[in-house]
Amino acid sequence: MSQKTKLCMRMELIKNTNHQQNEDDLLHPGIYLYIFPDKKKYVGQTNGTILNRLIGHLRDAYKQKQGGCNILDNKIRDLIKKVNNKLPEDFDKWQEIFLKKVKIIVLEKIEQCNLTEEEYWKLLNDRELYFIKEHKCYVSSKDYDGKMGLNCKPGEGGNEMRKRDENKCYDHHGKLLENGIESIKIRKKIVGYKARKRTKYKKTISIGKKYDFTLDEKLKMAKEFKNLKITSVKDAPRIIAKFKQKYNLNDTKRCGTTKSCEKLDHERKELPTGIFYNPKEKYYKFSLRRLGVSTENRIFQEDCGSLDEQRKEAIFWQDKIKNTPLNSDELHNKTRHNLCKYIKDKAYPILTSETSWYGLLKIIQKCENSETKQEAIDEYEQLKEWHQAPNFPEGWKRMWGSITTRGPNKGWKDCGHFTFKNQQNIIFTSEKPAKKYIGVHLPDFNKIVNELLQGLKWNEFRTELSKYIWQETKGWNPYIKESWERYKNRKSYCQG
Repeated sequence: MSQKTKLCMRMELIKNTNHQQNEDDLLHPGIYLYIFPDKKKYVGQTNGTILNRLIGHLRDAYKQKQGGCNILDNKIRDLIKKVNNKLPEDFDKWQEIFLKKVKIIVLEKIEQCNLTEEEYWKLLNDRELYFIKEHKCYVSSKDYDGKMGLNCKPGEGGNEMRKRDENKCYDHHGKLLENGIESIKIRKKIVGYKARKRTKYKKTISIGKKYDFTLDEKLKMAKEFKNLKITSVKDAPRIIAKFKQKYNLNDTKRCGTTKSCEKLDHERKELPTGIFYNPKEKYYKFSLRRLGVSTENRIFQEDCGSLDEQRKEAIFWQDKIKNTPLNSDELHNKTRHNLCKYIKDKAYPILTSETSWYGLLKIIQKCENSETKQEAIDEYEQLKEWHQAPNFPEGWKRMWGSITTRGPNKGWKDCGHFTFKNQQNIIFTSEKPAKKYIGVHLPDFNKIVNELLQGLKWNEFRTELSKYIWQETKGWNPYIKESWERYKNRKSYCQG
């Protein structure tokens, strides 16, 4: 069936549309404009037919596809929802609503004719950029107020920076980079450059830290790659391979995708579709897609008694969620974020910050079961006491929250995370400083006291010793007081 026949069928099905041109215009490549009911606008380009591009936009919004123009996708979904406040499952209904509500104007038909691929894409980019500026559609423009625009970038050929990439748009000399080239940074320091070559498909090359070229050489190579002369899609791989060979730029080779590496379970047996196992971190993951919405959850070692149970639970919950309507309010159908909100609304005694989706689900079920509710409360109360810290040496303890020994509010306090204590009763305010000082000996206070000047007062002495105290820790008072007594005895001995 030809595109024109499809279009005619749609026009017969959908009446009262707001088209401003002949139906035949939609069967050509070129630049087009969408005008939504609230007068917001979007300008786009296509080297296929404008009709196909329109259907592509609708499918991206329908399937909630990642990438692309998220502003436009969200606008389309909002438009469709406003009809009955619910997204219809029938894609034909999306087309009907869109064509009735949105004006579609063909701004310019642009055929390739005798142009090369490079020349044709440049023409499309330049004309798209021109019309985006004319209709003020770039939402983040610095040249005009784009609040009525839906374009998330100024056009493929534009040299105006996108706000989100400003920190990558200058070279190591502080000069503005041309469109299609951006810097590669590590800890805010430029270590190389990335260049994009636009043919029918985008080709990108990264010249980063692993290459020994100077920054000037890397920038020169990025510019050369961006300006490669590619006359056809067929020749593109050969030309790019020749460029890489010229500078000995090797492609990163992989032994397989992450997905394929995780398709075997802990017994090296193949897993069902949508179930994955990470052998390094030893967790199972299940994922599924319902009506274009993706769901992914992990089940960790601490969630189950064994790897066999982890695998069994991953398979069980994937099947359970798959057979649950997307709009169901059942607990297992909620995201982790919504489970946390549910716990807060119900005021359940459940620790949420370091608990997985599966862990939250199981403990909520305990709280809502009269026979196991007290067990859940006891588990929460135990977290407020010192226990052996997992993945730490023997003698290291951890506790949810912290203990304050002074002031009117002394006692247990919910600080939102675990605190840690080592074998010498030094308390660490969080896990990061605790891990930093694993295996580190306490300061040698005997040596420090012997090296201090005589005649120090208590406050001066304490200030001197505080220089040796680890950051983000407390519990040093016993060591400081003991050292003070030793210092006073040393002073008396010296005076005697």
